[in-house]
Amino acid sequence: WQFHIPQQQLLLLVVAGLVTLSEASYRTAADNRASQLAVKRSDEDCSAVPLGSVDRVGLRSQLEAATGNDNIVLEVLQKSNGTKEFGENLRKEVTPTWAIITAGPMAFSFVLLLVWIFCCWSACPCCRCCRCCKK
Repeated sequence: WQFHIPQQQLLLLVVAGLVTLSEASYRTAADNRASQLAVKRSDEDCSAVPLGSVDRVGLRSQLEAATGNDNIVLEVLQKSNGTKEFGENLRKEVTPTWAIITAGPMAFSFVLLLVWIFCCWSACPCCRCCRCCKK
């Protein structure tokens, strides 16, 4: 099954499409007004804090302290000369205690989510007032 369009009709179709697209406006006056208000608001809100006053070094140390203050993979990579040595050094650095301290809060959050779903959201076996299909 072939679809055949004569060249003149195809040319007319392409020109009509281009004219329609060039005259179409996807931006309305309301969009322009919203853009002007956003620029005005950002000038008002952001002028209170000069950009040069940001203490990048102090904020970086705060961020590193909040995330655990160590990049164990980078440290092990810097100490290692090859992949075999990297594996051995990583095995020495990553202890069960380190894994529990690092991943423990995330694992506990999943356990807490399961407890919440079981006890509070679905059907608590101890209390009728917590049941989801309570009449």
